Formats: sequence, C-alpha cells, structure tokens
Amino acid sequence: MGNGITPKNMKYPINAMITIIINKVVYRIFIKLNFSPKKSIISILSSSSGEPIFDIFCFLLTILFIEFFNCFLIFEMKTVLFYAIFFYGNICRQSFFIMFIKKELKQYIESRPKSKKEWEKAIRVLPGGISHNIRTFELNRIGAFPPIIKSAKGAYITDIDNNKYIDCWMGHFAMIIGHNHPEVLIAIKQQLERGWHLGVLTDLQINLAEMIINDNPGIEMLRFCTSGTEATMYATRLARAYTNRKLIAKALLGWHGANDTLYYGVGTLNKDQIPPGLRPPTDAGILTYEINTNEIFDLIASHSKDLAAVILEPMLGGGGGFRADLEFLKRLREETEKHGILLIFDEVITGYRFRNSLFQNELKIIPDLTTMGKIIGGGLPIGAIGGRKDIIERSRPLSENQILIGGGTFSGYPLSMAAGMKT
Repeated sequence: MGNGITPKNMKYPINAMITIIINKVVYRIFIKLNFSPKKSIISILSSSSGEPIFDIFCFLLTILFIEFFNCFLIFEMKTVLFYAIFFYGNICRQSFFIMFIKKELKQYIESRPKSKKEWEKAIRVLPGGISHNIRTFELNRIGAFPPIIKSAKGAYITDIDNNKYIDCWMGHFAMIIGHNHPEVLIAIKQQLERGWHLGVLTDLQINLAEMIINDNPGIEMLRFCTSGTEATMYATRLARAYTNRKLIAKALLGWHGANDTLYYGVGTLNKDQIPPGLRPPTDAGILTYEINTNEIFDLIASHSKDLAAVILEPMLGGGGGFRADLEFLKRLREETEKHGILLIFDEVITGYRFRNSLFQNELKIIPDLTTMGKIIGGGLPIGAIGGRKDIIERSRPLSENQILIGGGTFSGYPLSMAAGMKT
C-alpha cells in the first residue's frame, strides 16, 4: 500500500513500482555494506556502528538514488526525502523527520478526519491499533496514522475519507490479479451459497491439490493448512521426524512466519539476537546462515549427522528482495542430498508469482519440501506443505509412525479453495 502522501504526478502503477525497485536496490546496498537501516539518527550520531560518518553517507545515498530517478517520477524533493526515510525504518526521530515534511504531513492529517477518529478508537481496543505488526506502516511514529480503508478494486484502495491510493502492497502480496477480480468474486459467491465453512473433505480441496501437483513436478503430494506460518512450522516438524535429526538451518533475513521454530534472524544479520519470549536459537535447534556465502556449507560439514533440514526462501521476500544465486542453490541441493538433509523452499511469497507455477521450476532446482500460501488461496487464508510423497505421506492419519501435523478448524477452507482455483 502507498504511504498516503502520493505525488500528484504519480498516475500510473509503473511509477509506484519503480519506487519500490529503487527501495530494494538501496536496501541491498545497505545490507552488503553491513549497514542497519533501522537505526535512528540519534544512534548514528552516537557512533553505535563505530562509523557514524559512513552511516550518514549511506543515508544520504538513499536520497541520491531516489532523486536520480526524480526525472522519471517527478517527485518534489521533500517527498523524495519522505520516501528515503519512510522505507528505511524511521531513520530519523520525529522532530528531525517532521522538519522536512511538515506541510505534507499537515495535509495528510487534515484530509483524513474520519480515519483519524477511527484510529483513536483502534488504539483503545487493539494493541498499537493493529492486529499485524506492520500495518501502521510506521505512520504513527511521525504523529500521523494509517488510512482506514473501506474498499478496494483492481490496483486501487479507497479510505473512509474517499482518498484513493495506488496499492503496491496488495494484501501482503496475496492479491496477484488485483482486488475484487470479478471472476474470483463470482466463484466466492457461488461457494457462499453452498456453504462457507464445512469442516469436511470437499471436491474443491481435491481439485486445487491436483492443479498444484500438475503444475509442479516437485509436488507429488500436499496437505492444506491455514497460513504460511503453519506451513513452515509443519514442514520443519516433518523434516525432524522423518530424518530423526534435531537441527534446522535457516537463512538470516528470512521470514518464515511468526512460529517459535523459525522466528530467528528475521530482518537482521545478527546471529545473537534473541526475540523476546523465545529460547536462544541453539536451544531451539536452530542454526542460522547468510545466503550466497559458504556459511551453510560449513554448517553442513560440521553438523551433517544432526541437521534435519535447510530452509530458505529462494528470494528473501521479507529481507530486502535478495535472490539466492543459482550456483549457490545448485550446490546447496547437491550438499543436502549427499548428506541426507532435506531441502525446504519457502515459496509462500515466490510461489505462482513469476509464472503459473512455483519459482523452483524457473530455477530448475527441486527441493524435498515446499511451503506455499498467499496466491494459491486467491487472497483468502491458506497454507500448504507439499513435496516428496514418501515424506508427506508420513502425516497420513492412523498410519504407522505417523508424524502429527495438521488439524486447524479452517484447513481446506472452501472459500479459499474456490478463490485459489479461479485465480
């Protein structure tokens, strides 16, 4: 979703997409230079990195990159600065920030009186006003608030004050064909009339599973759940039980949902960071590594008898859009096969995004297990674990040596199945 301070000249979605691409490029530079974009200007000046001048240079580089494209996007410099700061985690504290966008911020607040009123209600009944950590888009940290959205259509969303936005967020990237697509809407309405929650096996589950299997050689069998978070949790449980090994290696910066197993190294290269409420990663049986380096191969060499699986996103959706190098992935596939370690691709974000199948088919690298979500549900709640039949079948109810995964009141949810098939 846009941040609400949309340039007047931004009439076409391509302009917004260019902005996103610029942000990704600069973020990659920051990570390569080991610069943390979530520092405040105060922490920079207090030399928390040991190189304050270097950090300030990186911040200015952000502005330079976006201003370079100003001739294409026709942004005012103040708005350029807004984007530079906004997308890199509130680098400046409120007073420094508002100094540069005071006029735009005032206009934003004044043009959204209804959203402001609803936001005041939200913060009384929801922690931080939200039920998902990033949905304020940090606007509340600069004295503003997120727009309260009432409707969506195609590439646009509209708030309760009738402000219209180009939506580059698309429901956490789940709405691949845009909002309220008429054919998907018809499929959902038809299923609503037949029943929106049944809690039993339906032909829709079978048909969607067949479609996914037919599209992807690496998916021999799959099991539905209700979210990507569940899917990765079940995948690692399957891997540990199937291999009878304890350790899981996951990529730093990788996001695999908020389950306790994999919520380490999220948005950071700091291996020692322990999220509040979780055990140290070593106690949880988690090893972390940086993609496109030899770290994972060193871990495989030193833990080959104890490592159950290596999990990663072939493109780090929540970690700056990094793509794992093809040669890195080929070697990873070879090394995991050699040592009997399962390779898990988390394709919740990449699946069905670049072609009418999973990203692994583009790479021509087939993992042992794959997690899916978002697009396969057509914008409704869904998750799935698929892969080798001999592994997935271990979750078969009442089978010998069954690996207990699944459950979930809304697994195989009929509306999600219908929307996914039509999408």
